[in-house]
Amino acid sequence: MTRGHPREHDRRLAWHLTVLCLALVLPILVLAGILAWFYAGGERARIEDEALRTAREVAATGDREFAGLVATTEVLALSRWLQDDDLGNFDQQARDVHRLLGTNVVLRDRAGRQIVNTRLPRGAPLPANAERDSDEIALRTRRPVVSDLFVGAVTGKPLFIVNVPVLRGGEVVYFLDLSLEPERMRDVILQAALPAGWSDAIADRRGFVVAHSSHHTSMVGQRLAEAIRGDGRQREGLIRGDDPAERGVPALVAFSRSQFSGWIGVVTVPADQISAPLRRSLVGLSGLAVAILALSVWLAFVFARRIEKPVGALAADAARLGHGEPVQPLATPVREVNALSRALSEASRERQAAEAALRRSESATREAAERVRELQSELLHASRLSAMGQMAASFAHELNQPLGAATNFLGAARLALEADGPAAPERALGRIEKAAEQTVRAGAILRRLRDFVRRRESERQIVDARQLVEDAAALALVGVHDPGLATRFDFDPDVRAVVVDRIQIQQVVFNLVRNALEATEGRTPREIVLSARSVSETTVEIAVADNGSGLPADPKALFEPFVTSKSDGMGMGLSICRAIVEAHHGRLWAEPRAGGGAIFRFEVPAARKAETADG
Repeated sequence: MTRGHPREHDRRLAWHLTVLCLALVLPILVLAGILAWFYAGGERARIEDEALRTAREVAATGDREFAGLVATTEVLALSRWLQDDDLGNFDQQARDVHRLLGTNVVLRDRAGRQIVNTRLPRGAPLPANAERDSDEIALRTRRPVVSDLFVGAVTGKPLFIVNVPVLRGGEVVYFLDLSLEPERMRDVILQAALPAGWSDAIADRRGFVVAHSSHHTSMVGQRLAEAIRGDGRQREGLIRGDDPAERGVPALVAFSRSQFSGWIGVVTVPADQISAPLRRSLVGLSGLAVAILALSVWLAFVFARRIEKPVGALAADAARLGHGEPVQPLATPVREVNALSRALSEASRERQAAEAALRRSESATREAAERVRELQSELLHASRLSAMGQMAASFAHELNQPLGAATNFLGAARLALEADGPAAPERALGRIEKAAEQTVRAGAILRRLRDFVRRRESERQIVDARQLVEDAAALALVGVHDPGLATRFDFDPDVRAVVVDRIQIQQVVFNLVRNALEATEGRTPREIVLSARSVSETTVEIAVADNGSGLPADPKALFEPFVTSKSDGMGMGLSICRAIVEAHHGRLWAEPRAGGGAIFRFEVPAARKAETADG
């Protein structure tokens, strides 16, 4: 807050209240944003967990389907006709299973040659099986195997088999297969309940898609990305990339590899669904922010109007108070404004009462000022009279010398006139002239004394600084006859005239010289130096220096009234000197003199060159 004229960037109360509301609301909005961010992060983590769980479920669903097919195939492998190598009856039994389950049954020898194929008529030529990887696994593990996707030799279409080794005496003698088409697995994965927009798929060990819930026809036989199929060691995971069914569409892909078949369950979640919680949070937060900010601004303006009107009335009352008009207390909805209004009203009553009292006392108060001026004049006059009273004997002695000499010269002149001779009148005239000179000398002393002690009105005029100092010093040195005293004047040749009350400034110089005489009393030699110099175009400095006893520890105390080191002094001399100098808009101070003693300096106004030229 600054004082003075209002600045250009002053704002209305509504602006300040709006800023206050924003300062209160913004931290809440920031906190809400942080909470929304954490909420969106939690939702993203939940979706990722659900996607991975669903991928596991897809893989597990495939395993359950395979388990049922393996069980069916193993039961068929235990057929007594197959065990007795009665392949004719076994062929009939296999065709019954084909009609019952809708799956093709194939019996192959260890070389992969088909012996029974329920897809072809009995006795038709049978091809060799194109898929042998599952045979190698079955030979090695003696356990059922689910093959990868391959193209069937008979149908020329993608299919896969459940390969069960037929054991006899611990050795594999045949491979009994259930041949299945990808649509069988599509029907299986479609049983999974997926959120809207999600899709799932199942792929073989090598990463070739066997079934897809939404793009089955186009995806069967397509190979998944390397990051999904991996090297077979990574069991499950999450990747962010393109949707396997729609290139260029960002998505989250969760995958899980089956421990039984090694096939991969895949779940695809569109990236938009993952960012949707954050988007919804940001949209909701933005709407909330806009609503809160709009409400804050509206409330700020509403309350500003409720406050500005009383404040405006208060300002008007303050203006009336400034013009001295009566002010009545306000009744507003704002308690603080009412309190200020009551204070202004009370101040108005007090001001009017004070102005009335002032008008009644104005006449008496000029009188008081005049009395103060009279007392000041009397104090200065009394100070001069006191100084002259102390010097009365010295003045009497000083006047006695020229008056006694004049008397002697006049007596000698009378004797010369009484003598005979032509030269007598001339001798008498010379002695009369000398008597006149001594009389003039006594008259000058009396004139200075009269001017110094008479009571008069203060009058400032242009005075020669050198003459002023010399006259004051001559008056102060009356009656001093010490051959050891050296009094010197050191005037700047360019010292300006001064505009002062001559008698008052002489009183200052007089007091300073008398103090210097007292300070050097008893010292040999005694030295007093009076100087005057111009310190600027508007100021002249006058100084009185001595080689006396010096200054006390606190020189400022010298100028306090009633402070003195003299047994018969009142301590008013330097205090009066300071008052005289300050009345002339100057200053008086003391400082130690190099080599011992003290210097008292004071400054008074200098006359302008134009004033001295006119004079």
